[in-house]
Formats: sequence, structure tokens, C-alpha cells
Amino acid sequence: MRTGDIVYGQESNMLDQVGIDLQLPLHLCNPARGRLPCLLVHNGVPYGCEVNTLIKFMTAFRKTYPLYFIVHVLLPWTSRHLRKTPVQTLVRGVVGSVRSSVFLASLVAILMYTICVIRTRIGYQILHLPQSTLDHPLPIAFACAMSGLSILIESKPRRAEMVLYVAPRALHSALDRYLNGSKLNPLLETLVCSVSMTVLLEAIEKGQNIRSSTKGFLNWILQKEKTEKSI
Repeated sequence: MRTGDIVYGQESNMLDQVGIDLQLPLHLCNPARGRLPCLLVHNGVPYGCEVNTLIKFMTAFRKTYPLYFIVHVLLPWTSRHLRKTPVQTLVRGVVGSVRSSVFLASLVAILMYTICVIRTRIGYQILHLPQSTLDHPLPIAFACAMSGLSILIESKPRRAEMVLYVAPRALHSALDRYLNGSKLNPLLETLVCSVSMTVLLEAIEKGQNIRSSTKGFLNWILQKEKTEKSI
């Protein structure tokens, strides 16, 4: 829609394959009707937006929990904290894995339901706004921003880590979009990577407090490099 290939009120068969894949009536995929139902956004999940949100939440939780269980419970299994206080460490790990899984599942659920609230529950059913306005990229951007509130579920240290990860990714996405094909793009990527690595190495050299896993990994690389040079 953003490119103008699909326009409400005009016949189009571009979404017919989507309807076939989702086993939906093809007339629901025709923008000539004036709007595309949320059933398409739900990937064919029936029973309304609220049920779809709950299903998305449970699906995201089920898929992410094994990963976070490994990170929070299995990886610290040999840590000194586990040897000293095994019960407390395991309980803290399980709670952390559940919290992280709920965070990611909430991010997905908030994103999906905010889109449905804007384009259907409030925008269409209450305010009766034109569907072309409701499906504009700005409401979707607002839904993405709202989904970011799910980070409040995580602990404060984890929030800081995610900001340090997400901020460079956001910068990369913006540069990739606005400098697509430009020779400045790879140069800026190299510059950002060099500055980031310089900050980490300087922090290790001065003994400043950084995450133990990052410090251990970089120390391992530097130690290996020193060993190879000595040989």
C-alpha cells in the first residue's frame, strides 16, 4: 500500500495467493471492498483480534522459553554462585528465563493488538475513519513504539544491555534505508564498529566494569593473540 500497488476501492488480485495459502475466501483479499479484514493480518486465525493476540503471545513464549532457559539456567550451571547457593541460583535463573520470555511474547502481542486496535477496534468500528488512513505506515510505527514498552518487564541490567544492542541496530536500519547504495554506508559501518571496539578495549585496559561474558570473550581473544605472537 505504501508503494501504491494496492489501493482501496480498486480491483486487485495481488493478495489472492495469500487467501489461497490461508484458505480464506478470495473476496476478502480484494481491496475493492474498501478494506482488508484483520483476518489477513492474523494469518487466518479466526475468533477476533483478542484471541489472535493471546495465540501470538503463547506461541512466542513457547518458542523463546527454551532459548532463555539455556541462557539463564543452563549456562550459569558451573558458576561459583551455583556451588555456593544452588537453590537460590536455580530459582533466580528460572524466574529470569520466564521474565525474558514474557518480555518477548509481550512485545509481539502488544505490536499485533495495537495494530488491530488502530485499524479495526477504534479506527474503523468507533471513529469510522478511512481504511487507507488506518493502514498508513504511521499507525504501524506507533504500534512498534508501543510494543517497546514491554522492555519494562525486564530487569534494569537487562534493559541497559538491550538498549546497547538495539540502538546500533536502529542506527544501522536508518542508515541502510537513507544511504542505500551510497558509498558512505560501508564506511560508516566500519567507523561505528571501530569506535565500539575501541571503547570496549579501553574499558578492559583500564579495568572498568563491563559485562563479564564480554570481558571474558575479549580477554580470551587477546590472550590467544599474545600466545600466537610469542610462538
